[in-house]
Amino acid sequence: SLQRLRPIVMTALATILALAPMALGVTGKGGFISQPLAVVVIGGLLSSTVLTLVVLPTLYYLVERKREQSRDRRRERAADKRADTLTPVGASAAAGDSGALHAEAPEMWPGETPADPDIDSRENDTESDAGPTPRGL
Repeated sequence: SLQRLRPIVMTALATILALAPMALGVTGKGGFISQPLAVVVIGGLLSSTVLTLVVLPTLYYLVERKREQSRDRRRERAADKRADTLTPVGASAAAGDSGALHAEAPEMWPGETPADPDIDSRENDTESDAGPTPRGL
């Protein structure tokens, strides 16, 4: 913004100084028309310079800060949702912590149903039907 400051101020100041004699009424003929016009132009230049150098950068800063805050909040909510879907059901409550992921195997994942005891017994039966396993290899 300091790079923009010098050209803006120089342009406005040169125009204001060029219109100063007209605004003071020292130009001679036609002063009743040109004097009010010069005063209005000088006022417009001063107000536009202040708007350009002070008000607009301030508004831009405020809007961008608000956008960054809302973007950060959205990212935090998305991360929380992802963490909630990865946390096993009952694991964080049983461990008594805030819901961090655990290194040990989960008790049950969200949407998972408890294991059917009949399935477990059938799996054990199929292993025993395969015959004895060779030992010592």
